[in-house]
Amino acid sequence: MSKKLIYLTSFVLVLGLTAGVANADFTFGTPTNLGPTVNSSDVEHGPSISADGLSLYFQSNRSGGSSGVDIWVAMRETTDHPWSTPVNLGPTVNSSAKDATACISADSLSLYFSSERPGGYGGGDLWVTTRTTKDDRL
Repeated sequence: MSKKLIYLTSFVLVLGLTAGVANADFTFGTPTNLGPTVNSSDVEHGPSISADGLSLYFQSNRSGGSSGVDIWVAMRETTDHPWSTPVNLGPTVNSSAKDATACISADSLSLYFSSERPGGYGGGDLWVTTRTTKDDRL
């Protein structure tokens, strides 16, 4: 056996003995509905929460939007405060087509989403919109 193979085998063995065991036994509590401020009688799904826990982006077909399905955001002052009434992100983000599955970046400066708007490559494409600061509207 060559020295390289012995070192490699030893390294793999040591790595295997020192590595932690993955544990996928997650225990969550009982789910709690976010209540009538966030939820409506229409469909809400695809939530994405900002890293600071203060903005909740989701898609809904509730009235007041640009099309059948739009992206909305609910905000709160602190993680202990209740969510505000959701606000439609408006025509800068939402189009007359289906806009959905929003995902906010960790720094809250980019919002990635799916849209069936014209100008794409297929039935639904991935899009991104950005802002300079968290205080800017998307």
